[in-house]
Amino acid sequence: MARQRTVSPDIWGDDAFLELSYAARLVYLAMRNFADDGGVLPANAKTVVSKALPGDAEALLAADGLIGELVSRGFLIEWTANDGKVYWADAHWSSQYVHRPTYRYPSPPKRGESYDLVGTFGDGEPVPQIYIPLRTGDDWLVPAEDILAWVDLYRDIDVLETLRKAREWNLANPKKRKTPEGIRRHLIYFLNTANGGAGPKPQDAAPSPNAARPSRPPAHSPRPNPQAELLNQAPAGDALVESPVAPDVDFAAMRKHLRGGRFAGQGLGGTDDQQPNKPAGAQRGSK
Repeated sequence: MARQRTVSPDIWGDDAFLELSYAARLVYLAMRNFADDGGVLPANAKTVVSKALPGDAEALLAADGLIGELVSRGFLIEWTANDGKVYWADAHWSSQYVHRPTYRYPSPPKRGESYDLVGTFGDGEPVPQIYIPLRTGDDWLVPAEDILAWVDLYRDIDVLETLRKAREWNLANPKKRKTPEGIRRHLIYFLNTANGGAGPKPQDAAPSPNAARPSRPPAHSPRPNPQAELLNQAPAGDALVESPVAPDVDFAAMRKHLRGGRFAGQGLGGTDDQQPNKPAGAQRGSK
């Protein structure tokens, strides 16, 4: 199914594009309409040319030569997928904006990457070149030294896969792309998110200075407990310290004593016949 695509006006002034034959230019632009949302389509020269130039018998006979011209000039990437089939991919697909892309065919080995040797990992594997589209329309090459540093710092995640996801996100969100000044901070945000929202956790990192800091003492000291102090000062052996608790007290007798004796007449429960203000021998209700 054909899809609507865009053509950048800069392509008409591109020297490499102008060096192509007229038929190769038309085939290249038409291939974008028949490729999937990743710019990939099966490697079948006659099928592609017949769709791009229907009814042109001469172009159909030269189909292999037209595709070979695009591959040799760097406009198409040709590779064999795991299923054994050969595919082509648009090498300049980053200029396309696809809303909610769906990929019908296998992706190139490293979409948006070049295999020029610009650095190697510890095991000798070359560091790929990953390009991130910018707000200006240019592609920003992630420096190899940054990739090596991030691989060493973010050891719990796949740094290369995270950078590829950042590239795909920017391809799908052209209005949210970053400037050259902010693209590195944007990639670090992707790495931190993949790392669980935290920064890098190098295995050889020194412990935090706060880890050895003693805990803060409580704001208020507990009240002293004399009885507990006496127990702590108990002599060794079977000797025991007498408890400072008073002996058993008859609280009922004490309450009766308070009501009828010392505190009578002071509003604490004394009876009327015990109040000192009344004459002796006066009876309740007497006139």
